[in-house]
Amino acid sequence: MYRTKTQTRPHQGFSLLEVIAALMVLGLFLGPTAELMRSVVQRNEVFRQRGELVPLVEGKQNELCQRVRNNFNEIKTGVGSFKSQGHPELLFESYCLEDPSVGGVPGLLMAVRSLGWHDANGNRQLDSNETSVELWTNVARATP
Repeated sequence: MYRTKTQTRPHQGFSLLEVIAALMVLGLFLGPTAELMRSVVQRNEVFRQRGELVPLVEGKQNELCQRVRNNFNEIKTGVGSFKSQGHPELLFESYCLEDPSVGGVPGLLMAVRSLGWHDANGNRQLDSNETSVELWTNVARATP
């Protein structure tokens, strides 16, 4: 009797079934991962914008508080821009009021508010999808 060797073919690659199974497993992980990455990039952009806004709005708030300390008068700035600080896309709106509805007390306490935002669409209004920073404080009238 002659002995026959079992001839085996060398492995030529993956079968179509193996490739499809591997793609399905990858798809299960890549779909949520892509969404997570998009979310992380978006969140990072919001933090970057707030990082630019906070010192500028703090400066505006400090400026208004100093003006109120020197002269206890109401102030409304309207919409302004931080263009002079190199950020024309960042806007602000501020006021100092004695009105009790915003936290003031006529003749005694001034409510000081500064709002800054990244005006993404250029309409000079704060929209719900735009990054913003708002600071509030009160300044009491100095007693003689």
